[in-house]
Amino acid sequence: MKKILLLALLFLILPNSIFAASESEIQSRLADEFSNLFCTPSLNADLIIRGEAPGLTLQLGTSTKMAGSIVSLKVNNLETVNADDHGREIQYAFHDKLGEYNNPTEAGASADKDTSSSIFLGGCAINDKLYTKTKMAYWFPYNDKKTSDYVMEKIVQFGIPGMPNVIRFAAKFTLIENKHSLRFEIPTGYHTEEFNQVSFYNLKDKSYRPSVDQDFIYKPGYKYILSTIPLIPVLSNGTYSLAPYSVMFRDSHYSQHYAGHTNKWSLSQNIYNITAGKIYYTESFLVIDSPDKIKNSLELLINSQKNFSIVSPYSPKNQSYKGQLHTHTTESDGTNSPAEVVTYYKNNGYNFISLGINPFSISTSVNVNCMFN
Repeated sequence: MKKILLLALLFLILPNSIFAASESEIQSRLADEFSNLFCTPSLNADLIIRGEAPGLTLQLGTSTKMAGSIVSLKVNNLETVNADDHGREIQYAFHDKLGEYNNPTEAGASADKDTSSSIFLGGCAINDKLYTKTKMAYWFPYNDKKTSDYVMEKIVQFGIPGMPNVIRFAAKFTLIENKHSLRFEIPTGYHTEEFNQVSFYNLKDKSYRPSVDQDFIYKPGYKYILSTIPLIPVLSNGTYSLAPYSVMFRDSHYSQHYAGHTNKWSLSQNIYNITAGKIYYTESFLVIDSPDKIKNSLELLINSQKNFSIVSPYSPKNQSYKGQLHTHTTESDGTNSPAEVVTYYKNNGYNFISLGINPFSISTSVNVNCMFN
């Protein structure tokens, strides 16, 4: 509690941001796409689509066990996805300030084994494109409920114009509660043990480099990297590389779990001032190529997308600030102390951060916002 009080002395109300025009364009385009589906859904959740690119034969599959989430991505018959439990796969999730204690998850709940607490509502696939609709489970029971009332839909397809080696993910979320903010994984990918080589592409200076030991924060059983725009993690097994990207993402995450034999990337996006009934859409991509070509392919994808940014009407002209809008510490369900988190972000060029402080021993939760000089 002393840490909370000390951090609260730095409390600062930061101005709300508004999305640039390209956000509304994305929302409108995806709304049209989901309103005019390319196939007729059924209750079959075991779907497969296939694609081809130079030197690559691709196959992606969903399953009933995981309520229609992606359990398989094969590259030239090599399985790349870890689907050992309902928290892995390539899937969508989101949470509020309670973190995993209010965390609708596409594939199911933490306690699920052979079946899912998520409810598959329909899906279909034609050639290189699939659609699914799922009522999401809570990762941990919330208000004594295993299954939430949140519904998500997704469209996954192999190939975009000029790039057959790209997977496109589009998602639709029907939000049912008034919320100050929600943090979305758009999506997150869990990959097999062999995809343990990670490099980074910097969107700002277009540099590309392999990771080094100093990049990681080490914990018992795993290591991870905290990064924000403009850093993109690229996973590789030495033969194939996987690079996630979205114009909508606000920060990225990479972690390697030794005991779980998995390598994880995640693209995250925060939205604010949510009213019940709001429909929210996201769009992301995964580039697949050989390690010597992945940088060029990623840059080709990036250049094909329109610029996307958050613009604050309160900022002076030509002034920008780098910040982390939500992060956890040991005062909630994080792994680093508040002091460690503050030091990390301050030393890495951030102007401000917002710490989620929600210890389970008290009934209230707060955000403590810190501005660095």
